[in-house]
Amino acid sequence: SWHGATVRSGIFDDQNGIFWEFDGTQISVVQRTGTRQLAGTIELQIDNNLVTGNNTRFRDQLKAGDRIIIKGMTHVVSHVNSQTALTVTPDWRGVVDITGAKANLIVDKKTKQEDFNLDRLDGTGPSGYDIDIAKMQMIGIQYSWYGAGFIDFMLRGQDGNFIFAHRMRNSNVNTEAFMRSGNLPVRYEVSNEGPPG
Repeated sequence: SWHGATVRSGIFDDQNGIFWEFDGTQISVVQRTGTRQLAGTIELQIDNNLVTGNNTRFRDQLKAGDRIIIKGMTHVVSHVNSQTALTVTPDWRGVVDITGAKANLIVDKKTKQEDFNLDRLDGTGPSGYDIDIAKMQMIGIQYSWYGAGFIDFMLRGQDGNFIFAHRMRNSNVNTEAFMRSGNLPVRYEVSNEGPPG
């Protein structure tokens, strides 16, 4: 148990992916997507952090700390000034000023261990497996890529077989692919973030 950091492991980058997560108190499985387009279009100048919107709804759609994608680059919203103005970090690193561009919001869809739909891994599920997070675990993730398949989150059980803990459905649910790309790095990260409030 700890606070102030989150550990993630899976198939993901800063904008898309699927991974296991532990924030010091809670185990979760996560689907990260960077496909949610914000209303309107934006303008941004080189080496500047002020984003100006045209027909945007920044106050309705964003808050400080959100991550957005501008022309393929990830930025963190530092302050939402109005429906048509916000500031981001870092400054725009592009080689030209941009106008009429779309911005996408990065969303992490988290499912906590207590809400796993196949086996909660707390000793009460069909496997009887009770995860001890202080011990080494072998995790697994299986997914089909066309942006509409199932995602299965698994854990290696005491008999050596995978225990299916949670399944996320994407077919007949989404109106577009749930990730911008199916080709993602396998990654492990520790990030300085506390548990959610």
